[in-house]
Amino acid sequence: MPYVLRCITCGAEYPPEGIRASCDCGGLLDVQHDLPSLRVSRELFDGRLNRWDPENPLYRSGVWRFRELVLPEPPYPAAVEGVLRI
Repeated sequence: MPYVLRCITCGAEYPPEGIRASCDCGGLLDVQHDLPSLRVSRELFDGRLNRWDPENPLYRSGVWRFRELVLPEPPYPAAVEGVLRI
């Protein structure tokens, strides 16, 4: 499994399948990657820095140029806006 979601409060782990915003205990979930299997390079991230691409404004972001380390894209269309307790 390339990553799991681990609760920062109780340590419970959840698989990446499905949609989960918080732990059953109410704690926040942290993405724990299997870094050796991730297979991304610093060159990939550096190549996105200050890149102008009108089709993909995420390349200009300081966070989303590292999107493979934030959370891999789900295999289904995801809603990215909404009300979520943070």
